Amino acid sequence: MKIKFLPEDKDFKNPPKITWLANLEENLFEIDTCEFGDLLKVKKVEAEDKFEDIVNWDSKKEGKLIADA
Repeated sequence: MKIKFLPEDKDFKNPPKITWLANLEENLFEIDTCEFGDLLKVKKVEAEDKFEDIVNWDSKKEGKLIADA
């Protein structure tokens, strides 16, 4: 990743979020992540809705990240 300092850029409403970790192997380890999106496909459940049709069966996302101690 390359980063460029732009002192003239004054738009602070939606800046990208970044962080850094020191490259010291004794402090770094891999972690598993699990994130869920919306569990339902609809905003409002109606009485005639079938459970199988409104559930988002693909809402779980798994991944790996590097963390430090």
